Amino acid sequence: MAYRGNRIAEWVEGRFGASGGKPGPSHRAENSRIYGGLNTIHGPVAFLQVSAVSVLMWWVIALSYREVTMAYGAPMSMLSTSKVLLLMGSSMIGSMVQLPGVGGGSQLATISALDHVFHIVPRNSP
Repeated sequence: MAYRGNRIAEWVEGRFGASGGKPGPSHRAENSRIYGGLNTIHGPVAFLQVSAVSVLMWWVIALSYREVTMAYGAPMSMLSTSKVLLLMGSSMIGSMVQLPGVGGGSQLATISALDHVFHIVPRNSP
């Protein structure tokens, strides 16, 4: 992608153009942002460094989810690591949805997973 980004962009624009709708300037700008981001990785060593930082960041995020579930006490503290990762995944998928008037769907997806997947019922408010 880094070496042939312009050619790939031309090919993609040609494909969309052939299907009836020409991509506008926003498509070209988006393609250049993607290729510009890919140009920040300058070889195998840089790729390994970026990958290590990414894995470390996700590890810390997973640990944070684990600590939060443990802080809530039983039955949340009994969730296994794989269940915490599933909860984290549902939150990430929910963050792709923007709900009108509520904001992100991350909270809704997390609450829904706790209720329907893990069968953790909310406590009654006093």
